Amino acid sequence: MEFTKIPTPQGEINAVRRGTSSNTILFIHVNSGSWRMFKHLLASDSLASKYTLIAFDLPGHGDSADAPADQAGQVYTFAGYARAAIAVLRHYAVTSVVIYGCSLGGHIAVDMAMQLAETDDDEVKVRGIMTSGSPLCHNRAEALEGFNLDPDDNVAAAETLTEDQVQIMVRKGFGGEEEPWMREAALRTDSRARPTMFKSITRGDGRDHRKFVRETAAFPLAVVNGAEDVFMKVDVFEKIHVGHGNLWRGRIIRIEKSGHSPCWDQPEVFIPLFEEFVDESFSCV
Repeated sequence: MEFTKIPTPQGEINAVRRGTSSNTILFIHVNSGSWRMFKHLLASDSLASKYTLIAFDLPGHGDSADAPADQAGQVYTFAGYARAAIAVLRHYAVTSVVIYGCSLGGHIAVDMAMQLAETDDDEVKVRGIMTSGSPLCHNRAEALEGFNLDPDDNVAAAETLTEDQVQIMVRKGFGGEEEPWMREAALRTDSRARPTMFKSITRGDGRDHRKFVRETAAFPLAVVNGAEDVFMKVDVFEKIHVGHGNLWRGRIIRIEKSGHSPCWDQPEVFIPLFEEFVDESFSCV
């Protein structure tokens, strides 16, 4: 795998790439996570034989730089993260991409597609998006509808994390086999990132993701959730997505014995499903 530092207006981005295909898969990680959560996907020889695989650390996460001192409010939002992700695609001259976003990453993926559509960007074509653990929202009411949030202990919005909160992120945010990078990623995340993003959501600053996925037919959207995800209200996905013409297989897919990050805790189930979706998305080109 090739590691690169990419200069962007949102700060220097740490990225990893495998493969040389003109068709690319972009992976976007969870809040307070790292590109390393996609280790199983990046290790797939089957995927790498057909596609270029790219993962990166979001601004303020992992080995990427924090947002510039005066720009946290612009960078640590769905839109700001999406701009950084688009900058990664442009750095690698990507023209055709399927995006997989887990949790926060799913919201970013949809915002990317919206930004590219708004600018009539013909250089980068989104061929498909898959999300896991991403109940789309752009205001306080939708966030409360989709997430299991404790107003007195909202890990997703905490400026600093207690030891108990770190353990929640590691065990319930990822599940599966625990690795040292999980704890390191949670503690490393810029203290401005979580509260800034959550405030942006509750103020209703962002784009209407639900409206976009209801109305777009430009690419398929797959929703693959863990059946045991404790961070979400699983039934809300039926309200958000079912009945949309672009929903892959026409339904929400749930992986049993899986939590918030099925790509990590159930890779043997998730990866074949993901590869099928990617193959179908690119075959429609």
